[in-house]
Amino acid sequence: MITKSRLYIYNNFYNYLKIFVNLFIGKNNKNFENLLKEKINKHIILTAQARVGMYYIAKYLVKKEYKKFYISPYTNIEVIEALKFAKCEINFIDLDLKMGIPNNINEIMNKKNEKKCLIITHLFNNIENLNKLNEILKDRDESLIVVEDTAINFGSKYKNKHLGTLFDFGFFSFGKLKNLSIIYGGAIYYKEKSFEKYYLSEEEKMRNFSKIYFLRELLSSIFINFFNSKIINVIVSSVIYKRMYYPPYQFSKFFYNSLNPTINKTIPINYFFRFPYFLSDIAVSKYEKVLIEINERYEKASYYNLQLKNIEEIDLFEFSDLDGHTNSYMEYPIILKFENKFKLLKYLTTKNIFLRLHWYKN
Repeated sequence: MITKSRLYIYNNFYNYLKIFVNLFIGKNNKNFENLLKEKINKHIILTAQARVGMYYIAKYLVKKEYKKFYISPYTNIEVIEALKFAKCEINFIDLDLKMGIPNNINEIMNKKNEKKCLIITHLFNNIENLNKLNEILKDRDESLIVVEDTAINFGSKYKNKHLGTLFDFGFFSFGKLKNLSIIYGGAIYYKEKSFEKYYLSEEEKMRNFSKIYFLRELLSSIFINFFNSKIINVIVSSVIYKRMYYPPYQFSKFFYNSLNPTINKTIPINYFFRFPYFLSDIAVSKYEKVLIEINERYEKASYYNLQLKNIEEIDLFEFSDLDGHTNSYMEYPIILKFENKFKLLKYLTTKNIFLRLHWYKN
């Protein structure tokens, strides 16, 4: 399990107000889907969530006898849940921390007698590592399907192609904590035309996104934002942290299940919702801002590398500001060379230096 001290929210209260208004008066349209088809790839379909996209990709592949899925355990548990609901056979494989991609891909490729899927979670990337990944996978045969989890790297590119569209399938997230956040929503990239026919037939059985369900999630997002706002964190860190380690995300657990995740016994109702099309115009208005923010985060990542590179207790992921934005830097990865992270986390939070939070409990 990796824990960090503070959530970063890409919505402000003005954004929440716009989303709330559009919940009631927003027009259902395909403007956002059309934008993604134009800017990212024409083979894009919108879904209720990223995990829902993974679920339908996995169901489709299982029907085609691709039942074995190889995935790193450093993956949000909701992805694992989606695979279990799709009746996949899950195989965990080690992660190369310096590259951010799974180890032993060649071994998986060499299992020619079995149909299998490899999930690449884009945790962090640079041009060299993506070159290596592309070199390894270019000779794969049809027995291996590659799915990209691009939930935390929306907007990143490799050689003018968006991450999530490099191989056979990919999925994106527009959830509460993502850099293009409309609270809910996701998207699928697919290479096989037959998948489009399959998914559209499934979508016909779905219902429109429940506005009551959405309103509940919108309110929970506002609470998360409040408990993780800078002023609350400064107050808490200056008073509570000096006596005990009790970061604000402990409060947020009440409103955001992913902070204390468990696998549901039954498929959640939102797996059968369509994309919240009443927020399409909001999503369109946020798209260009995502690209601007990626540029800003690149500048910050460059500064961090310069300041931290000589600290012996940590390893840094190799950074290049000339690599064509292969990382959105929603997270800046630091690899600690010692096991106990909590002492460092407590020190940083008492100094009001906050880190993004992720829980990996697989």
